[in-house]
Amino acid sequence: MISLHGTFSTQGNITCGVPRDPFSPLLFLIYVNDLSVVVKNKLFLYADDSAILVCGKRKDITESVRGTELETVSKWLICNKLSLHLGKTKSVFFGSKQRLSKTELNITCNGNSIVSEEYVKYLGAILDQSLSFEDMVTSIIKKANGKLKFLYRNRWYLTKPTKRLLVMSLVQCHFDYASSVWFYGITQQLKNKLQVTQNKRFRFILNLDPRSHVGHDSFSDLTWLPVANSNRVDFKTLGHVFKIHSKESTTSLMEHFKPVTSSHNHRTRFRVKVQDKQDDSFSFIDSGRFLFPKVEGFRKLSFALNGCSLWNDLPQNIRDVSFVHAFKATLRKHLMPRVPV
Repeated sequence: MISLHGTFSTQGNITCGVPRDPFSPLLFLIYVNDLSVVVKNKLFLYADDSAILVCGKRKDITESVRGTELETVSKWLICNKLSLHLGKTKSVFFGSKQRLSKTELNITCNGNSIVSEEYVKYLGAILDQSLSFEDMVTSIIKKANGKLKFLYRNRWYLTKPTKRLLVMSLVQCHFDYASSVWFYGITQQLKNKLQVTQNKRFRFILNLDPRSHVGHDSFSDLTWLPVANSNRVDFKTLGHVFKIHSKESTTSLMEHFKPVTSSHNHRTRFRVKVQDKQDDSFSFIDSGRFLFPKVEGFRKLSFALNGCSLWNDLPQNIRDVSFVHAFKATLRKHLMPRVPV
Protein backbone atom coordinates (compact mmCIF):
# COMPACT_ATOMS: atom_id res chain seq x y z
CA MET A 1 0.00 0.00 0.00
CA ILE A 2 1.22 3.51 -0.84
CA SER A 3 0.46 6.64 1.17
CA LEU A 4 0.61 10.03 -0.56
CA HIS A 5 -0.44 13.20 1.30
CA GLY A 6 -2.82 11.24 3.53
CA THR A 7 -4.39 9.28 0.66
CA PHE A 8 -3.91 5.50 0.64
CA SER A 9 -3.87 3.21 -2.36
CA THR A 10 -5.63 -0.14 -2.56
CA GLN A 11 -3.92 -2.84 -0.50
CA GLY A 12 -2.17 -5.65 -2.32
CA ASN A 13 -0.36 -8.87 -1.37
CA ILE A 14 3.37 -9.20 -2.11
CA THR A 15 4.16 -12.72 -3.30
CA CYS A 16 7.71 -12.02 -4.50
CA GLY A 17 10.33 -9.46 -3.53
CA VAL A 18 10.14 -6.84 -0.81
CA PRO A 19 8.66 -3.32 -0.64
CA ARG A 20 10.98 -0.35 -0.92
CA ASP A 21 11.54 0.72 2.66
CA PRO A 22 14.51 1.11 5.06
CA PHE A 23 14.55 -2.66 5.63
CA SER A 24 14.73 -3.60 1.93
CA PRO A 25 18.57 -3.72 1.69
CA LEU A 26 18.81 -5.86 4.84
CA LEU A 27 16.10 -8.25 3.63
CA PHE A 28 17.83 -8.60 0.26
CA LEU A 29 21.16 -9.40 1.94
CA ILE A 30 19.48 -12.09 4.02
CA TYR A 31 17.84 -13.43 0.88
CA VAL A 32 21.10 -13.86 -1.11
CA ASN A 33 23.34 -14.67 1.85
CA ASP A 34 23.22 -18.44 1.25
CA LEU A 35 24.53 -18.08 -2.31
CA SER A 36 27.95 -18.96 -0.87
CA VAL A 37 26.66 -22.47 -0.09
CA VAL A 38 26.56 -23.46 -3.78
CA VAL A 39 29.86 -21.74 -4.73
CA LYS A 40 32.96 -23.81 -4.03
CA ASN A 41 35.51 -21.04 -4.72
CA LYS A 42 35.99 -17.67 -3.06
CA LEU A 43 32.82 -15.58 -3.33
CA PHE A 44 32.64 -11.82 -2.70
CA LEU A 45 29.18 -10.44 -2.00
CA TYR A 46 28.31 -6.76 -1.75
CA ALA A 47 24.58 -6.07 -2.10
CA ASP A 48 23.67 -7.26 -5.62
CA ASP A 49 27.28 -7.05 -6.88
CA SER A 50 29.02 -10.43 -6.72
CA ALA A 51 32.42 -11.72 -7.79
CA ILE A 52 33.95 -15.20 -7.87
CA LEU A 53 37.71 -15.67 -7.51
CA VAL A 54 39.14 -18.87 -9.01
CA CYS A 55 42.81 -19.72 -8.49
CA GLY A 56 44.71 -22.18 -10.66
CA LYS A 57 47.89 -22.85 -12.62
CA ARG A 58 46.40 -24.57 -15.67
CA LYS A 59 44.37 -22.66 -18.24
CA ASP A 60 41.95 -25.49 -19.11
CA ILE A 61 41.10 -26.26 -15.47
CA THR A 62 40.59 -22.59 -14.63
CA GLU A 63 38.25 -22.13 -17.60
CA SER A 64 36.26 -25.22 -16.69
CA VAL A 65 35.90 -24.27 -13.03
CA ARG A 66 34.82 -20.71 -13.83
CA GLY A 67 32.24 -21.88 -16.35
CA THR A 68 30.87 -24.49 -13.94
CA GLU A 69 30.65 -21.99 -11.08
CA LEU A 70 28.79 -19.46 -13.23
CA GLU A 71 26.26 -22.07 -14.38
CA THR A 72 25.74 -23.15 -10.76
CA VAL A 73 25.14 -19.54 -9.72
CA SER A 74 22.76 -19.05 -12.65
CA LYS A 75 20.69 -22.09 -11.59
CA TRP A 76 20.60 -20.89 -7.97
CA LEU A 77 19.39 -17.46 -9.05
CA ILE A 78 16.64 -18.95 -11.23
CA CYS A 79 15.47 -21.16 -8.37
CA ASN A 80 15.31 -18.08 -6.15
CA LYS A 81 13.43 -16.02 -8.79
CA LEU A 82 16.46 -13.89 -9.67
CA SER A 83 18.53 -13.72 -12.85
CA LEU A 84 22.16 -13.48 -13.92
CA HIS A 85 22.81 -10.48 -16.18
CA LEU A 86 25.29 -11.99 -18.64
CA GLY A 87 25.64 -8.64 -20.40
CA LYS A 88 27.21 -7.16 -17.27
CA THR A 89 29.15 -10.30 -16.36
CA LYS A 90 32.85 -9.95 -17.16
CA SER A 91 35.96 -12.04 -16.68
CA VAL A 92 39.51 -10.95 -15.96
CA PHE A 93 42.67 -13.05 -15.66
CA PHE A 94 45.20 -11.89 -13.06
CA GLY A 95 48.82 -12.92 -13.42
CA SER A 96 52.36 -11.91 -14.34
CA LYS A 97 52.98 -10.11 -17.64
CA GLN A 98 54.80 -13.18 -18.97
CA ARG A 99 51.87 -15.46 -18.24
CA LEU A 100 49.33 -12.94 -19.51
CA SER A 101 51.06 -12.75 -22.89
CA LYS A 102 50.62 -16.51 -23.37
CA THR A 103 47.16 -17.05 -21.89
CA GLU A 104 43.72 -16.07 -23.11
CA LEU A 105 40.68 -17.43 -21.30
CA ASN A 106 37.51 -18.54 -23.07
CA ILE A 107 34.68 -18.90 -20.57
CA THR A 108 31.08 -19.77 -21.36
CA CYS A 109 27.91 -19.88 -19.27
CA ASN A 110 24.76 -21.59 -20.54
CA GLY A 111 26.15 -21.46 -24.06
CA ASN A 112 26.96 -17.73 -23.89
CA SER A 113 30.52 -16.46 -24.08
CA ILE A 114 31.69 -14.30 -21.17
CA VAL A 115 33.62 -11.19 -22.19
CA SER A 116 37.26 -11.28 -21.08
CA GLU A 117 38.58 -7.83 -20.18
CA GLU A 118 42.01 -6.35 -19.52
CA TYR A 119 40.60 -4.68 -16.42
CA VAL A 120 37.35 -4.61 -14.46
CA LYS A 121 35.77 -2.03 -12.19
CA TYR A 122 34.68 -3.56 -8.90
CA LEU A 123 33.13 -1.45 -6.15
CA GLY A 124 34.72 1.70 -7.56
CA ALA A 125 38.24 0.23 -7.86
CA ILE A 126 39.79 -0.53 -11.26
CA LEU A 127 41.61 -3.87 -11.19
CA ASP A 128 43.87 -4.53 -14.18
CA GLN A 129 45.32 -7.91 -15.12
CA SER A 130 48.83 -7.30 -13.76
CA LEU A 131 47.55 -5.34 -10.72
CA SER A 132 49.72 -2.36 -11.66
CA PHE A 133 46.73 -0.06 -10.91
CA GLU A 134 47.87 2.30 -13.66
CA ASP A 135 44.30 2.60 -14.94
CA MET A 136 43.14 3.35 -11.39
CA VAL A 137 45.62 6.22 -11.01
CA THR A 138 44.78 7.60 -14.46
CA SER A 139 41.09 7.60 -13.57
CA ILE A 140 41.73 9.35 -10.23
CA ILE A 141 43.84 12.09 -11.82
CA LYS A 142 41.24 12.64 -14.55
CA LYS A 143 38.41 12.99 -12.01
CA ALA A 144 40.48 15.27 -9.77
CA ASN A 145 41.52 17.60 -12.58
CA GLY A 146 37.96 17.79 -13.91
CA LYS A 147 36.54 18.81 -10.53
CA LEU A 148 39.36 21.26 -9.90
CA LYS A 149 38.56 23.01 -13.19
CA PHE A 150 34.98 23.38 -12.05
CA LEU A 151 36.08 24.80 -8.70
CA TYR A 152 38.50 27.21 -10.38
CA ARG A 153 35.65 28.66 -12.45
CA ASN A 154 33.85 29.53 -9.21
CA ARG A 155 36.85 30.42 -7.05
CA TRP A 156 35.92 34.10 -6.72
CA TYR A 157 32.84 33.19 -4.69
CA LEU A 158 34.66 30.88 -2.27
CA THR A 159 36.55 31.58 0.94
CA LYS A 160 39.62 29.62 1.97
CA PRO A 161 37.74 27.38 4.47
CA THR A 162 35.06 26.72 1.86
CA LYS A 163 37.68 25.84 -0.75
CA ARG A 164 39.33 23.40 1.66
CA LEU A 165 35.99 21.80 2.48
CA LEU A 166 35.01 21.41 -1.18
CA VAL A 167 38.39 19.97 -2.16
CA MET A 168 38.24 17.45 0.68
CA SER A 169 34.67 16.47 -0.24
CA LEU A 170 34.89 16.41 -4.04
CA VAL A 171 38.55 15.65 -4.85
CA GLN A 172 40.43 14.14 -1.92
CA CYS A 173 37.87 11.33 -1.58
CA HIS A 174 39.05 9.86 -4.90
CA PHE A 175 42.66 9.76 -3.67
CA ASP A 176 41.75 8.14 -0.36
CA TYR A 177 39.29 5.51 -1.62
CA ALA A 178 40.92 2.05 -1.27
CA SER A 179 44.34 3.74 -1.31
CA SER A 180 45.72 1.21 1.19
CA VAL A 181 45.06 -1.47 -1.44
CA TRP A 182 46.25 0.05 -4.71
CA PHE A 183 48.84 2.67 -3.74
CA TYR A 184 51.70 0.44 -2.56
CA GLY A 185 51.81 -1.44 -5.86
CA ILE A 186 52.14 1.52 -8.24
CA THR A 187 55.41 2.89 -9.61
CA GLN A 188 57.16 5.99 -8.29
CA GLN A 189 56.32 7.73 -11.56
CA LEU A 190 52.61 7.30 -10.89
CA LYS A 191 53.08 8.47 -7.29
CA ASN A 192 54.75 11.64 -8.58
CA LYS A 193 51.79 12.27 -10.90
CA LEU A 194 49.45 11.98 -7.94
CA GLN A 195 51.64 14.46 -6.04
CA VAL A 196 51.46 16.93 -8.94
CA THR A 197 47.65 16.75 -8.77
CA GLN A 198 47.74 17.23 -5.01
CA ASN A 199 49.94 20.32 -5.45
CA LYS A 200 47.28 21.79 -7.76
CA ARG A 201 44.81 21.50 -4.90
CA PHE A 202 47.17 23.36 -2.58
CA ARG A 203 47.57 26.20 -5.08
CA PHE A 204 43.81 26.44 -5.50
CA ILE A 205 43.08 26.64 -1.77
CA LEU A 206 46.00 28.98 -0.94
CA ASN A 207 45.57 31.19 -4.05
CA LEU A 208 49.11 30.44 -5.23
CA ASP A 209 50.59 31.00 -8.65
CA PRO A 210 50.30 27.96 -10.98
CA ARG A 211 54.10 27.51 -10.91
CA SER A 212 54.72 28.37 -7.28
CA HIS A 213 56.55 25.87 -5.08
CA VAL A 214 54.52 23.76 -2.66
CA GLY A 215 56.69 23.06 0.40
CA HIS A 216 56.56 22.35 4.10
CA ASP A 217 54.72 25.58 4.92
CA SER A 218 51.86 24.68 2.58
CA PHE A 219 51.45 21.23 4.10
CA SER A 220 51.59 22.63 7.63
CA ASP A 221 49.06 25.35 6.79
CA LEU A 222 46.43 22.83 5.69
CA THR A 223 47.66 20.01 8.00
CA TRP A 224 47.79 17.69 4.97
CA LEU A 225 50.24 14.90 4.33
CA PRO A 226 51.90 14.38 0.92
CA VAL A 227 51.05 11.54 -1.45
CA ALA A 228 54.34 10.86 -3.25
CA ASN A 229 56.25 9.61 -0.18
CA SER A 230 53.15 7.63 0.97
CA ASN A 231 52.63 9.66 4.17
CA ARG A 232 48.98 10.31 3.35
CA VAL A 233 48.33 6.66 2.49
CA ASP A 234 50.26 5.46 5.56
CA PHE A 235 48.00 7.66 7.67
CA LYS A 236 44.85 6.12 6.15
CA THR A 237 46.25 2.58 6.40
CA LEU A 238 47.21 2.96 10.05
CA GLY A 239 43.74 4.32 10.77
CA HIS A 240 42.29 1.00 9.54
CA VAL A 241 44.88 -1.00 11.52
CA PHE A 242 44.00 0.94 14.68
CA LYS A 243 40.38 -0.20 14.36
CA ILE A 244 41.59 -3.76 13.84
CA HIS A 245 43.80 -3.51 16.91
CA SER A 246 40.86 -2.11 18.91
CA LYS A 247 38.60 -4.96 17.72
CA GLU A 248 36.30 -2.45 16.01
CA SER A 249 36.80 -3.68 12.45
CA THR A 250 35.15 -6.44 10.43
CA THR A 251 36.08 -10.09 10.93
CA SER A 252 37.28 -10.41 7.33
CA LEU A 253 40.04 -7.87 8.05
CA MET A 254 40.83 -8.91 11.62
CA GLU A 255 41.57 -12.49 10.60
CA HIS A 256 44.68 -11.28 8.71
CA PHE A 257 46.16 -9.52 11.76
CA LYS A 258 47.39 -11.89 14.46
CA PRO A 259 48.89 -10.42 17.67
CA VAL A 260 52.35 -11.63 18.63
CA THR A 261 50.89 -13.07 21.83
CA SER A 262 48.73 -15.47 19.77
CA SER A 263 51.90 -17.25 18.64
CA HIS A 264 53.91 -17.59 21.87
CA ASN A 265 54.54 -16.06 25.31
CA HIS A 266 58.34 -15.83 25.13
CA ARG A 267 60.17 -12.69 26.20
CA THR A 268 61.13 -11.27 22.82
CA ARG A 269 61.90 -7.77 21.57
CA PHE A 270 58.20 -7.41 20.81
CA ARG A 271 57.42 -7.31 24.55
CA VAL A 272 57.91 -4.22 26.68
CA LYS A 273 59.69 -4.37 30.06
CA VAL A 274 57.71 -2.48 32.71
CA GLN A 275 58.84 -1.70 36.26
CA ASP A 276 56.37 -1.74 39.17
CA LYS A 277 56.81 1.47 41.21
CA GLN A 278 55.73 -0.19 44.48
CA ASP A 279 58.10 -3.16 44.74
CA ASP A 280 60.53 -2.34 41.87
CA SER A 281 59.70 -5.64 40.20
CA PHE A 282 59.72 -6.03 36.42
CA SER A 283 57.15 -7.55 34.12
CA PHE A 284 56.78 -7.96 30.38
CA ILE A 285 53.63 -6.81 28.61
CA ASP A 286 52.47 -7.09 25.02
CA SER A 287 53.76 -4.24 22.85
CA GLY A 288 50.71 -4.44 20.61
CA ARG A 289 52.57 -5.64 17.54
CA PHE A 290 51.24 -8.04 14.91
CA LEU A 291 52.79 -11.11 13.35
CA PHE A 292 53.92 -10.65 9.76
CA PRO A 293 51.75 -12.74 7.41
CA LYS A 294 53.53 -15.30 5.25
CA VAL A 295 53.03 -13.95 1.74
CA GLU A 296 54.75 -14.10 -1.63
CA GLY A 297 54.29 -12.69 -5.11
CA PHE A 298 51.53 -10.09 -5.46
CA ARG A 299 50.61 -10.57 -1.81
CA LYS A 300 53.76 -8.72 -0.74
CA LEU A 301 51.90 -5.55 -1.72
CA SER A 302 48.81 -6.47 0.28
CA PHE A 303 47.10 -4.37 2.92
CA ALA A 304 47.82 -7.03 5.56
CA LEU A 305 51.60 -6.97 5.09
CA ASN A 306 51.92 -3.19 4.73
CA GLY A 307 49.53 -2.62 7.62
CA CYS A 308 51.50 -4.91 9.95
CA SER A 309 54.81 -3.36 8.91
CA LEU A 310 53.65 0.22 9.43
CA TRP A 311 51.98 -0.59 12.76
CA ASN A 312 54.98 -2.46 14.18
CA ASP A 313 57.29 0.43 13.23
CA LEU A 314 55.24 2.98 15.19
CA PRO A 315 56.61 4.20 18.53
CA GLN A 316 55.10 2.43 21.53
CA ASN A 317 53.43 5.59 22.84
CA ILE A 318 51.39 5.94 19.63
CA ARG A 319 50.30 2.28 19.62
CA ASP A 320 49.16 2.68 23.24
CA VAL A 321 46.65 5.46 22.42
CA SER A 322 43.13 4.22 23.18
CA PHE A 323 40.86 6.62 21.30
CA VAL A 324 40.73 6.98 17.53
CA HIS A 325 40.67 10.80 17.43
CA ALA A 326 43.66 11.05 19.77
CA PHE A 327 45.45 8.36 17.75
CA LYS A 328 44.96 10.21 14.45
CA ALA A 329 46.10 13.52 15.95
CA THR A 330 49.26 11.93 17.39
CA LEU A 331 49.93 10.00 14.20
CA ARG A 332 49.58 13.13 12.05
CA LYS A 333 52.18 14.93 14.18
CA HIS A 334 54.45 11.89 13.88
CA LEU A 335 54.22 11.82 10.09
CA MET A 336 54.30 15.59 9.48
CA PRO A 337 58.07 16.09 10.17
CA ARG A 338 58.79 13.76 7.26
CA VAL A 339 57.14 16.18 4.83
CA PRO A 340 59.73 17.37 2.28
CA VAL A 341 60.74 21.02 2.52
